[in-house]
Amino acid sequence: MATSEKFDVTFGAGSMGFGVETPENQEEGSVVTEVVEGSVADKGGVKVDDFLIGIGDEDITHLDHESTVELIVEAERPVVLHFERVTKANVTTGDDKKNTNDDNAQTANETKKEEKDNAQTVATTNATPFPVLDAEDEIIEIVKEYMKNMSKEEAKEPVNSVEKSFTNALKSADVNGGNSLDKNQFEKCITGLAVSADLIKSLMEKVNASVGDNATISYQEFLDFVVECARKIPPRGKRRGSGGMFSTLGIMKGFGSRWKKKALSTAAKKKKDEAARKERLSRVADASTDAEKSNALSNGSSSENSSSFVINQSGST
Repeated sequence: MATSEKFDVTFGAGSMGFGVETPENQEEGSVVTEVVEGSVADKGGVKVDDFLIGIGDEDITHLDHESTVELIVEAERPVVLHFERVTKANVTTGDDKKNTNDDNAQTANETKKEEKDNAQTVATTNATPFPVLDAEDEIIEIVKEYMKNMSKEEAKEPVNSVEKSFTNALKSADVNGGNSLDKNQFEKCITGLAVSADLIKSLMEKVNASVGDNATISYQEFLDFVVECARKIPPRGKRRGSGGMFSTLGIMKGFGSRWKKKALSTAAKKKKDEAARKERLSRVADASTDAEKSNALSNGSSSENSSSFVINQSGST
């Protein structure tokens, strides 16, 4: 049900500050279509969609807006104009109900999402970081075996294949979306990646030694290291032999590993031995007699053995 409010505004000389038109689909009556800010009409409370119903003592509801304008122009100032404001009652339609239900559903979904986000935050905050440094050797072997057994199609993009497979396995078990799993869930995920039971057993021994029985594990550190390993391991069919960089250095692990120190120590020893050998040959070449050559060889061997001992001592330290 609509309600109406009538009010009057007195206009003196000059611009009144509003415009009227005949209402849409009607032949008579005048409705306000424009109000100039700061004008007499604006200050008098006139608003767009108000009806102009009278000028002075004359009713104009039967006139169109052109006739109404003529009367206003001819009227002596000051003149009192009569307005009516119609307020429609709030009627709930089918569309309104649908929109309300949609809004309520959206609010409920947002609330659920917020609760889920809060649960994820709590889960992530309370989770124990994955013990990468303690289990790095085991993780590397698992990645190596997985890459060795991957299909030809997967081997075309080995890093992406590893990241996708390991991520999907862990995410599928992470029902709370908190980037964390308990140890049993984690072990099941790794088992599903078709790597050997012995490797999984070795990995879980390291995990169990570092993480409490009832603790949840934040597996993001594990995933990051898995991907780093995949980047360092040569693709299938392109790995070097037993004497190459792969067997000596393994993977240049990105978490401050011991392997780099070992590799550098081995390389330094080889370089020093080679320098000693060249020095010995140089002395032999410069010797003028067989006795001197024999003595040079003997001294060179002693020097080389001494150098080798020092390097080994340094390496073990």
